[in-house]
Amino acid sequence: AQVPRPDDALAVDVRLTFAPEVPEYIKSDPLRLQQIVVNLVTNAIKFCRLTVLVKVYVEPPSKLCISVQDDGIGMSKDVQKVLFQAFTQAKAKIARQYGGTGLGLSITQKLVLLMGGSVEIESAQGSGSCFLVKIPFLLGDAEEAQAALLDSTAPREVPLESCDFSKLSVLFADDNGINRIIAENFLKDCGLRAYKLARDGQELVEMVTTAYDSGDVFDAIFVDLCMPMKDGWEAIKEVRTMEQRLGCLSPAYVI
Repeated sequence: AQVPRPDDALAVDVRLTFAPEVPEYIKSDPLRLQQIVVNLVTNAIKFCRLTVLVKVYVEPPSKLCISVQDDGIGMSKDVQKVLFQAFTQAKAKIARQYGGTGLGLSITQKLVLLMGGSVEIESAQGSGSCFLVKIPFLLGDAEEAQAALLDSTAPREVPLESCDFSKLSVLFADDNGINRIIAENFLKDCGLRAYKLARDGQELVEMVTTAYDSGDVFDAIFVDLCMPMKDGWEAIKEVRTMEQRLGCLSPAYVI
């Protein structure tokens, strides 16, 4: 699949393969598993040149293995030693160029450990990186999968369908192209017709300025903290200064 990047560079070719021995149904934590895969693939897309390879296979007797390999900048052994620490990136220059807070891999490792698994990394500077996650699992079947699906879709407190979001106006700012696609699909599913997507803090400020100049106010602003051009904190600070002059306020939420 061709996946866009936040910097509008060439789209990334993400290739997914399942080994024949991977069972159709397994018992595991679907939310944690999804978050692990999303974090690893998002990280690979951020640093790769053109291609990300995702391979799923089984290590006997019962470990699900997920390998995510990119053809990007790679990293030294010293960086690998501290890579899973919170807020760690190779260099400040890389953080500015590629964006991100350095939290994704730290969260990924914690999720994998909670599931009784492990994370391995192979990398060299200039030769890309390969992350390998191994997670124990139990075999499942179609009946159990259907029951789990029905349970996960059962109403919780206030059903989303009972809420009317059609008249709300929302601004979502994130430099990660995948996050913007996910956010846009979610906003559409919620029935929102008036929403804007910003690629960085500067674009967020420009969109808010344009809205206020035309007499509109966003009902909510969702903003990523670490973005190029202008980070989330700086952007919201500018918006708040503008709002003080105009006497209005848009609730802002950090993501």
